[in-house]
Amino acid sequence: MVVTINTDPDKAFESILDRMNNLICLCKGGPIDYINPVGLKMLGYKGSAEIAGKNITDFLHPDYSDFAEITLHELAAEQSLVSLKLITAVNNVLDVEMWVSELPHINCFMIEVRDITSHIRAAKTLRSREQWLEGVINTVADGIISIDDQGDIRSVNPAAEQIFGFSSSEMIGKNLRTLVPEDAPVEVVAAKPWQNKEQSDWVRELDTLQELTGRRKGGDEFVMEMAVRELQHGEQMSFTGIVRDITERKRIEEQIRTMAHFDSVTTLPNRNLLADRLEEAIKRSHRGHHKFALLYVDLNKFKPINDELGHDAGDKALLFVAGQMKDCVRETDTVARVGGDEFVVLLENVPVLDSVKQVAEKLLGKIAEPIEFSSGPRSLGAAMGIALHPEHGETRDELMTSADKAMYAAKETGESCFRISVQS
Repeated sequence: MVVTINTDPDKAFESILDRMNNLICLCKGGPIDYINPVGLKMLGYKGSAEIAGKNITDFLHPDYSDFAEITLHELAAEQSLVSLKLITAVNNVLDVEMWVSELPHINCFMIEVRDITSHIRAAKTLRSREQWLEGVINTVADGIISIDDQGDIRSVNPAAEQIFGFSSSEMIGKNLRTLVPEDAPVEVVAAKPWQNKEQSDWVRELDTLQELTGRRKGGDEFVMEMAVRELQHGEQMSFTGIVRDITERKRIEEQIRTMAHFDSVTTLPNRNLLADRLEEAIKRSHRGHHKFALLYVDLNKFKPINDELGHDAGDKALLFVAGQMKDCVRETDTVARVGGDEFVVLLENVPVLDSVKQVAEKLLGKIAEPIEFSSGPRSLGAAMGIALHPEHGETRDELMTSADKAMYAAKETGESCFRISVQS
């Protein structure tokens, strides 16, 4: 068994090699003359006798068989790390880096091998995780934009490209301000956020989900939600923005709000919205000490039109009445449809009862104007009840009840007319 080279190196030198953390072996270009304990353990051997007569190339993985043709002298001349794989005594595969140095003073080569298997495995795991995260980021519906501490875009996912209409190459390197209208308050950073209070405040505001206006490539503006998260990389600061186009959601919300507060046929305020406006009118009346009037209108001759000519004709009649009534009042007043053929008019800040009567007479006249149908003109009439605040009721329900009773009193006459509620 040969454990030292023929030149019998200095014991101190051999002691140093024995303490090295990497595989160290010495040879003259053929079989290994010396291998340190770490090297034996790395290759899976218990003693140096087990590798007697073996060359370092005997441990090469088959994929690196061509490497055996390169001489140690050539490798030493390269003076660079070589990445390859070794096979251990128990057929484990090691990823290693090898460095060959020539030692002229003892007429041999020193081969140093560092096991990087765990590093390679960790790198593969990290890369696999990065690929998984990238896959997730690239498939989520929300736009993800990373920006540096100057507000410049570093990366975008496909969803962000779709939301803004720009390709990644068109966005990367541009400032985030290019994705919002010029007048939008989006000064992310012109300096490091911790050095600029105004900009850092903006970032902190976006730490929670905020509604902002976005701008697409063609210049179209849209409503978006954006939340920004701050990331620290050593001394570097970056931000990740999560962006969601909420145009459709806003449309649906507006549609729901419209359905909840407006009549689907006439687009007039419905009973719910009228109730809100009536409550507000009561509050204003108390503050300003002025009167307002509630006019409850029930159409005459509507049912024959709806039954004989059909629902389309009925809807046409309702639309006609709605337009006529709106023409009779101010923009600050409210005309609402509260039932099939029932309407309510809220007249605010009326000085005297006579002014209310004038509006009532005008309404009855406009409602009575003929409506043109394919079968010929038809005319409607109306019974109207009037209640004043606060004489005929302090609360919303009291006023509605008073106006309703007055309307039925008018209806009993069989004519188009109005009646004023009896003071409670």
